Formats: sequence, structure tokens, C-alpha cells
Amino acid sequence: KDANGNSFATRISNIFVIGNGNKPWISLP
Repeated sequence: KDANGNSFATRISNIFVIGNGNKPWISLP
């Protein structure tokens, strides 16, 4: 449970950082 939530949060954080760096090439539905 915890591991799953943490993994998701990390993924979201990474996407945000990448998107902010250049442009949001990763869009969520």
C-alpha cells in the first residue's frame, strides 16, 4: 500500500520536473 502510493507520487514529481524544465510533453487524461 505505502510502496504503491510512494511510487506514484515519485512518478508524478518526476513528470512535473520534466514538464517544467521544457514543456508538458507528458499530459495526463
